Amino acid sequence: MNAYPPDFLDWPEAKRNAFFKAEADAFERQEKAKATVDGQPKTRRNGHNARAPKKPKFQLMPFNDIKFETAGEWLIKKLLPRKGVAAIYGASGAVKTFVLLDLLLHVALGWPWAGRRVVQAPTIYIAAEGAAGLHKRKIGWELAHDGLPDVVPFFLIEVA
Repeated sequence: MNAYPPDFLDWPEAKRNAFFKAEADAFERQEKAKATVDGQPKTRRNGHNARAPKKPKFQLMPFNDIKFETAGEWLIKKLLPRKGVAAIYGASGAVKTFVLLDLLLHVALGWPWAGRRVVQAPTIYIAAEGAAGLHKRKIGWELAHDGLPDVVPFFLIEVA
């Protein structure tokens, strides 16, 4: 997904929706291109469609191509990496969901979190359990934060 333009949240809703649609269409075209050769579906010997060949699992990177750039290293400075894995864990009732929801909404809006710089990015919360409680927390968060934009790039997946 492309980065959001700096003034994205100031755009009218129709323009933001067009932006999301264009992103989804581009993704769909890429996926179709992976499964075709010269516009025709790839097929296996049994006649079923096949996906594009996978890249090798391990790629060799020459010494001179190994670089480290600090720009864009963090979504939340020195707390949440832009790439990689992060975990929040603790005992039941330790407010993990509350903290995570607040953190993700700050990332979605590009607002500083706990005094740390934040890079704006769309966020997805996968609620594997307790999604009903998340609905309540979202409403409470809205009530506590005036001046929210019409569109917040935060998405919820409810999975039981």
